[in-house]
Amino acid sequence: MKQLFVDKIEAQIAKDRACCAKHGYNFEERDINSFTSGDFIRAVLNIDNAEDAKAFYDGYLELMSELTDEQKDGYTPEQLAKLNIGWCFGEGMKTERVKMWHNITGAAHPVFDAMTPTAEEAFAAGVKMGEEMNAKEVSCDKLVVLEKPYTLEEIQEHTKDRMWIKGVIKISLNEVINNDLEGFLDIISERLIDSVCLRDIYSQLVGCNPATGEIYLNVEGDPTDALEWEDEGQEEE
Repeated sequence: MKQLFVDKIEAQIAKDRACCAKHGYNFEERDINSFTSGDFIRAVLNIDNAEDAKAFYDGYLELMSELTDEQKDGYTPEQLAKLNIGWCFGEGMKTERVKMWHNITGAAHPVFDAMTPTAEEAFAAGVKMGEEMNAKEVSCDKLVVLEKPYTLEEIQEHTKDRMWIKGVIKISLNEVINNDLEGFLDIISERLIDSVCLRDIYSQLVGCNPATGEIYLNVEGDPTDALEWEDEGQEEE
């Protein structure tokens, strides 16, 4: 039953392996029992039909159940499977794809549920999360916030062992309000790597500054496309 799930994950691993070989990076060898969150997110985002989505979910649930038939951190295998698929909804997934996955699996994003938020809805959710963090007395004093994007050399240094990069960036409330989801993703991509080509973006609110109206986000993603774009530009020159 889980063969399609295995095939989709292994396809992403193979793609990452080929990319690392092309750029001379060390590849973190892995298989179906040790795939990364990036492998999983890309696999989910690349599925475009209900039949494959159902087979993928069933296969993932079967694998999760084989690994543990008990609760982990308070979650059953089925709850974990839905939670992990739900997280993918916030990685730039289109509205129709979100609906497809939700209808088939019952998965929901932990903040946005099964909707693709407008700028106002995303802002309201961010404010609510910030209030909850403040209530828990989360300190932002020790955050290391990027003042400018990583340079090409810094990106290459950070991705020597794995094609993944992360950092804490800042964005203003006005920028959140005045952009849709795609515009928001472009902004945080540019703040991290000076390019809109960051893919499989994962972002998490880690703090805010009420005095300046700035939000601090931990942003992670795969910079492969940005590096390939840079390579093509150098070849043309």
